[in-house]
Amino acid sequence: MPDFLRRFRHPAVSPEQQLTRLLSLLDRAIAVAPETETAVRACGAAGEVPGHVGRAGGELAGTYHRLREELHEIPVDDERAPLAAEIERLLQYHQWLLHSAVQLAFSLDPDPRREAMRRRLDGVGPPAARLRATRARVAAQLRSMP
Repeated sequence: MPDFLRRFRHPAVSPEQQLTRLLSLLDRAIAVAPETETAVRACGAAGEVPGHVGRAGGELAGTYHRLREELHEIPVDDERAPLAAEIERLLQYHQWLLHSAVQLAFSLDPDPRREAMRRRLDGVGPPAARLRATRARVAAQLRSMP
């Protein structure tokens, strides 16, 4: 990080506190993963998508947005900055996927190409596994601390 940006950083916290906060955030992201998977799959299901699916998808996208905002408030040092950036990318992907799935499912423009894209929605995919793997890695780092 450039020196001139360091003054905008949050107060330093211990590596253990950083990992604990990151782990808590990841736990909350993983807690909504089953609902996320269900919502994305429902948006891609054949036929008309029920309105409650759109509401649930929107709420879940908001959850990922709030988790990203909270992540930005966690003071991480240079050693854990790449980890925080990886978590940011995963949360952003989940938020984007939900937003896109809901947009495709509830489009007012009957476009065959858009419908074909919607029908290809089949869950979150590999980023869901990466989120769980990242959580396991953070937990392992925390356990290995003296």
